[in-house]
Amino acid sequence: MHLPTTNSGTKGHLNISDVGPRFGSTKVAAGAAHIRAFCECVGVCAIRAALILAVLSALLLCAMPASAAPFAYVTNANSNNVSVIDIATNTVVGTIPVGKYPVGIGITPNGAFAYVVNNGSNSVSVIATAAGAVVDTVRVGRIGAKGGMNSAAKVTPNGAFVYVTNYSANIVSVIDTTTNKVVATVPTTNPNGMAITPDGAYAYVANDNVSTASVIATATNTVVAIVPVGTRPQGVGITPDGAYAYVANQYSGTVSVIATATNTVVDTISGLAYPAQLSITPDGAYAYVVTAAADTVSVIATATNTVVDTIPVQSWPIGIGMTPDGAYVYAENQFSNTVSVIATATNTVVATVPVGSDPVWAAVAPSYRTATTTTLSSSPNPSTYGEAVTFTAVVSSSQGAPPDGETVSFMKGKKVLGTGTLSAGSATFTTLTLKVGTTTVKAVYAGDSNFANSTSKPVKQVVEDAGE
Repeated sequence: MHLPTTNSGTKGHLNISDVGPRFGSTKVAAGAAHIRAFCECVGVCAIRAALILAVLSALLLCAMPASAAPFAYVTNANSNNVSVIDIATNTVVGTIPVGKYPVGIGITPNGAFAYVVNNGSNSVSVIATAAGAVVDTVRVGRIGAKGGMNSAAKVTPNGAFVYVTNYSANIVSVIDTTTNKVVATVPTTNPNGMAITPDGAYAYVANDNVSTASVIATATNTVVAIVPVGTRPQGVGITPDGAYAYVANQYSGTVSVIATATNTVVDTISGLAYPAQLSITPDGAYAYVVTAAADTVSVIATATNTVVDTIPVQSWPIGIGMTPDGAYVYAENQFSNTVSVIATATNTVVATVPVGSDPVWAAVAPSYRTATTTTLSSSPNPSTYGEAVTFTAVVSSSQGAPPDGETVSFMKGKKVLGTGTLSAGSATFTTLTLKVGTTTVKAVYAGDSNFANSTSKPVKQVVEDAGE
């Protein structure tokens, strides 16, 4: 038996300080693989090894600064690896080897682990994101070497389970993230893309060859509804309020809109060239759909279910990911071996990032920032034409209010009506120029290195004619 040798040359002893830095974190960050190897060499049982890894993972998270920028993780199917993109600079800062033909990827809500579906290995690689290394591999059902290009891994909102579509095995595997073991399988037919409702109660699964979407109740892991959609459904996205599921149908060139309350299709968006994956903005206002045959990303306004913008990218965009704040979209151009970075404020490509061969999916780890909540009120409401109306935004969090002097924008759609400066968590904007009628306004706090961005619920300001 040969014990691992550290940088100091001592066998049988792993000093965490010997481990070099990875992706900008402290020296502890690359130790997961070494810890696992050491445990195996000295015969530590699997349970104790898991406990050691759990402690290491906690240390990794503690080592990450509170303002650490999130990373985008891109699966490169023909390179058998995952590219790690620093979204602050849009440069590749690392490459992580995984199984054969990786496609779908899901990240835990705390950003600590990424689960990668390996189509060619019939497995799921578990990446410790701080370490930048695979720390576990989970065997699942037969996925298919190149069938089921969009085989998905989706993590429940509480981080407890990962749902994985097994295209060729006709099942969805359920992985317990505490043990990384498959604890249930749900029968479907050629499952491909998938999304989980914000409350974690249901998983909506696109069934490729049978042109349906299965609805899985996660409490019982049973299919409770099957919804006919378009031909060859692929990607699925669900609005933040859980009211609608959007399903991209590749061969029919459509997106089906399912009302989750009734599990019926209530609208169909047509004229899309080979739609594959899609992402919905955190405010639910827009769905971004990669349209592979047109080399574009289509932007759907969910209020009207119409395409309102089309963004040229590179060759054959097949996958898509979005930053947690909705500010940027990462579109994977499979034939160009690049990722197009789109700023959603302007719907323009702001960067193109070279990655590995056949990039097909992306997921963005959340930043380590405190969540905030923004609320908005207006007074007087209703008002009369020409009367001053004051909008007041209050930004709060579990750690108190963000610093004084930061900016809140008051928006009508994508138009900035005005801005206010935070003082003790409150910012105001006063205007006399609102037109007669109803104006819908939201308050947007952009966030900073310690506090996450947030958007208020809309306020409808009614302005009456002064003569009434």
